[in-house]
Amino acid sequence: MALNSQTRIGLTFGQVIALIGIAGGLIASYTDLNIRIAKLEENKVQVENRITKAETANEISRQENRSDHLRIESKMDLLIQKISR
Repeated sequence: MALNSQTRIGLTFGQVIALIGIAGGLIASYTDLNIRIAKLEENKVQVENRITKAETANEISRQENRSDHLRIESKMDLLIQKISR
């Protein structure tokens, strides 16, 4: 049997093999794209978690900084009051 002889479905063996190859390529591409999308979604979640942690740390630092400044200001006020007496 040669590759150019017709099968029952009207295609040659070469055409059938080509169709199987194309279908396999499409399936492989679809699977690869789904894997890449899943990895991107996982990375997105990780980045969002890092951003949330960084924002939380930044807010904690801001609050600590504010309380430190308030304590320094109150001490400065006491010093100014003692000096001005």
